Amino acid sequence: MISCEVDKRVANEIVFGVYCGECRINCSTMIKVTEYEATVDTTHAFFEWLFDGRKKGGIYHNISRVRLSSETHQIIKGILTDIPSKMSVYDQSVGCPDCADGCGIYLQVSDKHWLIDPKEYDDGELSEFIKLVWSYDSIVRQEIFNVR
Repeated sequence: MISCEVDKRVANEIVFGVYCGECRINCSTMIKVTEYEATVDTTHAFFEWLFDGRKKGGIYHNISRVRLSSETHQIIKGILTDIPSKMSVYDQSVGCPDCADGCGIYLQVSDKHWLIDPKEYDDGELSEFIKLVWSYDSIVRQEIFNVR
């Protein structure tokens, strides 16, 4: 019997978020999710890592951790089981993230990280994951910035 289900990766902890280099405020929202809590970093620490720390071979560390509500955590913790199984075949950059003012998506699982072009739809699995990240980012921004 052939199964049509997609084999997704499962993680104990991930960091993900949306970043936009050409903006004025709240330019990156990096969310750390574990089974037990979700925290968010809205400082410019991500950009410091992106333009300097990454060149030194390190991974991004979520510095400013504002704890999200348990309601938001319950909604977004599903991402721990929704990581596309094909991520391991991608280089650290997928497409051209944050090119032409298009923003980028950051994903970190264990000691690996990816910068993803949100317009990079190579298959249904990555496309669905990108939509999920955008929706979770919107939920988190509504909570921490009171944006509707």
